Amino acid sequence: MNAGITAEDNRSELSAGSTVTLEITAYGSEGQGIARHNGMAVFVPGAICGETVEAEIKKAAPSFAEAKLQKILRPSAERVIPPCPHYAECGGCDLLHMSYAEQLRMKRETVRSAMERIGGFRGIEILPCIGADKPEHYRNKAVFQFANAEKTNKKNLRQVLLGYYEQKSHKLVPVETCMIQNEEAMTAKRIVAEWANLFDIRAFDEKQKSGTLRQLMVRRTEGGTMAAIVTTGALPHSDELVSMLKRGLPSLASCIHGINRNPRDPGIGSKTELLFGSAELAETVCGLKFNVGAHSFLQVNPEQTQKLYLAAANALNLTANDDVADVFCGIGTISLLLAQRARSVLGIRPPLRMPVGMQNSTTSKKRNSSAKMPKQLCPASLRKANASRQFCSIRRAAERKNPLLMQL
Repeated sequence: MNAGITAEDNRSELSAGSTVTLEITAYGSEGQGIARHNGMAVFVPGAICGETVEAEIKKAAPSFAEAKLQKILRPSAERVIPPCPHYAECGGCDLLHMSYAEQLRMKRETVRSAMERIGGFRGIEILPCIGADKPEHYRNKAVFQFANAEKTNKKNLRQVLLGYYEQKSHKLVPVETCMIQNEEAMTAKRIVAEWANLFDIRAFDEKQKSGTLRQLMVRRTEGGTMAAIVTTGALPHSDELVSMLKRGLPSLASCIHGINRNPRDPGIGSKTELLFGSAELAETVCGLKFNVGAHSFLQVNPEQTQKLYLAAANALNLTANDDVADVFCGIGTISLLLAQRARSVLGIRPPLRMPVGMQNSTTSKKRNSSAKMPKQLCPASLRKANASRQFCSIRRAAERKNPLLMQL
């Protein structure tokens, strides 16, 4: 902060609604451009390092400010025209205004900044990001939200829409194309929207607490495509939904209905029913076989997942004398990979939806019977999760005898 200028001076100068000219010199953790105005950090989404911009202050706090980009006075050579027609309003992507090379540089700088500013490390080497060969249409999972259109159509009916929320809101953007989703996901989205409007099934309205449809999750693996539709209760015309999906989506291998009445929970819900096919799909990660269900966690970029896991495993440089704890192990993708290199691997899962996850990871162990198997911590092992500190309290005496758990 400049001599003689206090935080109070900054607040008065950077009041909400004021317009300032800024030099972008760094990136925030979410890809926002960061400028310094009289020593105060100003976050500007959509701005790129090296740019001079004009921005309107939206929020002025004692130590930082948030601004909206108004005009680019001196653009960066890394600025590109976003290839997605929905980019300006959709909250799904943050970095499409940057070249892919700049996106990778931004992520590397974000790690370096976190290690220095938060971790207190100095002078450590941050390796370059390993980019994707195909950074478009890579996702193996899509989650679309339902909403009722604000205006009625020619038949005086409000159409049901599917899409993504705007940034930091629950206002729906009904996307027709998506640069990061696969073709099967977009096809399933169109079919489900057609079905909902054909049978006049309403989306859940958060304000009025009425309606049925909440969310559509589409997952693609080597075993086919899974479509999971989430509602607040019974699913009408489910046979017609399955029929339309089977007809329009040849890769359909699973159709699941989940019930979730909690408006604060965005998930599929604990109560599910299988409408068609199998409850789990097969997938291969780093040569290992896994069963993936509707609740399973799986990295969304298959190409980058293999690069990530192998890079992490190689960096550990494990030997046959090493013991490994894989905390929040999910279905065991990393656990099973590391079990090939270490003496033992202990996979630990949080208690949320534990039975489903335990079943997934146990099945994964059976499918990879030729490999060394990691141990698992059973659901009863995690008696209490302290969310504020992000650690679990291990209570059972038998587990206290495990030296690896004692170290944790």
